[in-house]
Amino acid sequence: MLRSNVEDLVVLQRQSEDFEPLLSAAKREGIPVFVNGEKVCELRVYVHPNEIEELIQKLENKKLQNSKSPGHTSTHLVLTNDSELALKLAKAAKSLSCSLGPAMETALLPLLSQLPDTPKTEQVLLYACENDHAAVARLKEQLQQKVLVLPCMVDRICAARNIFADKIEVSAEPYEGEIVVLERPQFAPPPPFGGPNVHAPQLRAAAHYLCQRKIGLVNGMHTTLAFLTACSRRDELLAAAKEAAKPRTARSSSSSSSSGSSSSADAEGSSSSSSSSESPDPLLVALRSVPLLKETEMQQQQKETMWAWLTARCLQVLWEHDKEVIKRTHNLKTDDEVVAMLLNYGKKTLARFSTVDDTAGRVLGGGVVNRFHTRLLTIYTFLEQHMFGSVPLASTLLKHATISAFEMIDEVRRLVDQSRIFVEK
Repeated sequence: MLRSNVEDLVVLQRQSEDFEPLLSAAKREGIPVFVNGEKVCELRVYVHPNEIEELIQKLENKKLQNSKSPGHTSTHLVLTNDSELALKLAKAAKSLSCSLGPAMETALLPLLSQLPDTPKTEQVLLYACENDHAAVARLKEQLQQKVLVLPCMVDRICAARNIFADKIEVSAEPYEGEIVVLERPQFAPPPPFGGPNVHAPQLRAAAHYLCQRKIGLVNGMHTTLAFLTACSRRDELLAAAKEAAKPRTARSSSSSSSSGSSSSADAEGSSSSSSSSESPDPLLVALRSVPLLKETEMQQQQKETMWAWLTARCLQVLWEHDKEVIKRTHNLKTDDEVVAMLLNYGKKTLARFSTVDDTAGRVLGGGVVNRFHTRLLTIYTFLEQHMFGSVPLASTLLKHATISAFEMIDEVRRLVDQSRIFVEK
């Protein structure tokens, strides 16, 4: 968004504890934002209701006049818990975007549900830059009379965000990332995002393929790496998890008042039927202190495991998507180019994981059990259920990957079996 040509970019954020340094800062103009030490923009921070109202009035006037500033984007950060002000901001917007995770349904839906019903072709576009595409689909259905929700695939690893009174610092991988608008209506204007890594294909099959390629080869391989890391420190992790569980057990036995308060967000992916939503999964707590393995730290066997898993995930992509769609999307001519492109994309992805410090716990933050069943076991099940002759380009892929089908299956099975100890109790 910072590279876009929008006139005013407004970031709306509740007044959470993380933003306390800015709430109490003496100066709120020209707050620099740094990504990996490089300044990318300056923010004007708004806290008090009267100054937020003034900003809203300016935005409304510009929207009515359809005015444009020549080549300059004003960047605003609005910190408020006032739902009425937030709704006014939404009404003044020419387009919306979100990257909220679970808060998309708990905070954004109640807010935007208050917008007036509007004909489809006149609705403001909401670019939903979320990993949970099922949640985005629900949001789209629930807001179908209010805004036009456009699911987006986003791809960049951001490991940390630190807020200070005089600056904001973000730590992310060097790779600049990618955004793919998955459903772009014919009448919709180009997305307001900027940069060469923004894609809005009109062919829905191409958008779906790009999204699933990312989920499989980026999210999926990230999960594979997290479980591989966990297995390399199995005994240490199990001991730490056992130790972390002791205080939770003590609290559960001494107080029954919190035993029935588990929310769906807390329970998702939980590795046990915990009776207290106040206590996180002890294994996940232990995993948060375990750095992800980097390529330079891996033993040869671990590298072979990662390569086998990458090949298996490429195989699944080829099973799920027509090779002609893949060729058209990337302007490729031959089958060999298709498999070479997928493997090369995978290689670059594995290299990306080593460019940023990360932890197994952050990657598995959606729940160890959940991630095992939805991103690890699914690949083994896929390999078990499909004859290789039925998968398009299977032999071509294995030839380019210089691995046999049996070697690939053995490596996939080995990691699945080793990882079961973390989920089957």
